[in-house]
Amino acid sequence: MGTFAYHADNPKMSAITGNTVISGGRRSNQPFCHCYGVKNPKWKKTNENGHFYMYTYNMWEVPENMKVSNEIGVMPTVMDFYIHFKSDMFFPVVDYGLAKTPKGELAWIVFEQNDDFSSPWVYAHFERRKRQLYAHNLFNPLIKLIPELERIEDYFHGGGVYSLGPELQFCQHDGIVSDLIVRFVPFASFPNQGLFELEECDQTCNSNLAMCMAPETRTAHYDRRADVFSLARLLSWWEHGNFWRFDDELKQMPFDDAFRISCERQIEMGLDGIGSHVMEKALAFNPEDRYQTLSEFFEALT
Repeated sequence: MGTFAYHADNPKMSAITGNTVISGGRRSNQPFCHCYGVKNPKWKKTNENGHFYMYTYNMWEVPENMKVSNEIGVMPTVMDFYIHFKSDMFFPVVDYGLAKTPKGELAWIVFEQNDDFSSPWVYAHFERRKRQLYAHNLFNPLIKLIPELERIEDYFHGGGVYSLGPELQFCQHDGIVSDLIVRFVPFASFPNQGLFELEECDQTCNSNLAMCMAPETRTAHYDRRADVFSLARLLSWWEHGNFWRFDDELKQMPFDDAFRISCERQIEMGLDGIGSHVMEKALAFNPEDRYQTLSEFFEALT
């Protein structure tokens, strides 16, 4: 698949969007989406630790099932969502637009990201060397996050975020997690929207994204129950680590086999103070056998 990636040393993207590119040009989780650090004198920071990031979408590569038409034109469904869905659980949208390129239309959107928030994946990897982490460390911030996630699912008429685990960001003070937000929701959409397009590198055991998405998201039939699976994977990862990235035996297996075995191990390891039946139900491969909502799963956890 061809790309239209303009890097920081290439002025084309700055000229096309009217925003000065200062870093990036890297692909996001989808082959038609790229991320840049940008600046523009008309934007004002709301946080001293804020930075502006722009995501661009090659509309000629975005699948038809992931497009929507709104008041400014045709754009990705998820970009339309960012513009119209208001929540403190996201970094604020500061600008967006559509631009013409030699290959077709380019959609772009800018967020102000707050460096007070960081990846729980990176933090936990290093923190776990010093002390044991437990899933219940995340329960207090989840009390605020889960209702917002269910608002997203309602917005998409029973759809979901689908890539919940890797996209969470958190804020901690003295080792206590105080807030959880969702940094980016590249796959958020309505139920049964067709196959997602993932980068090839995001379809292996080396990818936290692939390993956290529910198995049905690799088909065309999925809904909000996929988020229950993703949250269960995340909580187990927080407590036990993403062992799949360091297990040579798993990495040599076909992905589907490695995925299934990693889920079985998470069920076997369980979560501190929580019955194994809770994880067994949350990680059921058949959505009908799973907790049907995030609230139901969280009630079972607590």
